[in-house]
Amino acid sequence: KAWIIILLIFLALIFLRFFQLEARTEFRWDQVDNAWAVKDILIDHKLPLVGMQAKQNSGFFIGPAYYYLIVPFYAFFNLDPIAAGVIAGVTSIVTFFTIFYITKKLFSLPVAIIAIFLYTFSFEVIFADRYQWPINLIPTTSFIIFYALYNSILGKVRHLLLLGLALGFSFSLNFTSIFFPIIVL
Repeated sequence: KAWIIILLIFLALIFLRFFQLEARTEFRWDQVDNAWAVKDILIDHKLPLVGMQAKQNSGFFIGPAYYYLIVPFYAFFNLDPIAAGVIAGVTSIVTFFTIFYITKKLFSLPVAIIAIFLYTFSFEVIFADRYQWPINLIPTTSFIIFYALYNSILGKVRHLLLLGLALGFSFSLNFTSIFFPIIVL
């Protein structure tokens, strides 16, 4: 019975994130910037070592991992802007499964169902998941960092590698990731 509920919630997530994708996908400054970076990778064969600026003219840059993460989507869609909406939808699917898995591991199946239900049907989350930008992966990364940190504190040393990888990847997502090391300490 629980797995049927999970499947129905997942189908609702797919519908709410992909319905009228072309009409509801935003393609503004951040999405254009990401698309140009991908064009540089795919067409001009320039491999960036620095990502986007954290805040307009701040001179503070984040890592380029996000650019490399979205390359397959733009390659598949031949640099069509619809790739932005697909990327946003796929990141919401990844977040869905991350929330479900970690919540189930830490609490229970019923709590995990409640968590994915809230994630799937929250209007603010639906709206945010329609934008393609690195911030979409912050909840996933935060969950993974929390889970790895929790297990590391419990003495499961192998989770330190996961913690380091998630923490390092977070620096390619958003400048607010600078707070993660403080939280980890």
